[in-house]
Amino acid sequence: MATGIDNHRDFYRIQCRAVVSCKLLGAAAPRGAPPDSHFTENPALALSRELLRLDQENSALLHAIAEKDRAAGAYLAVLNRKTDLLARYLLAQSPDATTGEEQTISLSEGGVAWHTTQPLPEGAIVALRLMLLPAWTAVTTYAEVIKAEHGGAEPLINASFENLEEADRQLIARHVMQVQMAEQRRRAGRD
Repeated sequence: MATGIDNHRDFYRIQCRAVVSCKLLGAAAPRGAPPDSHFTENPALALSRELLRLDQENSALLHAIAEKDRAAGAYLAVLNRKTDLLARYLLAQSPDATTGEEQTISLSEGGVAWHTTQPLPEGAIVALRLMLLPAWTAVTTYAEVIKAEHGGAEPLINASFENLEEADRQLIARHVMQVQMAEQRRRAGRD
């Protein structure tokens, strides 16, 4: 993946709330080690990720059912939302899921910017866990620190995602779209 701040402009960037956990790894991502391996295993988080994966796998099937029988499709969509609510509740109650700093981040499919007290040198590789709020969607990936801005109390770190899994890219894209739609609804409500 190409790195550099200019490349992040190829993606739509949003401001959103997230719980950020970061582990400094050094100059290169460990070969063969998934980014999740750098964080405490959390059963609620594993359940949530598996439910999201199943949701992605079955989205085409749900769409096909809804085309043939609108009532059955609507009913299955409601069941899906109920399951999502239960998974979010479990994550919200899990102390390991919220380990990190809750803050406003700048997010795109190409990378992320967040504030931290942890010194992170430019070029360093980090393992990142982003718990995207309010959906409680977890994305765990490697990232390269592109820039550290030291203008405020806590440095602003700009990082480019490295070897982002396609499923995680889709989760980020979905979150970006949901935040955009919520902002459009908020603006329309003001008019």
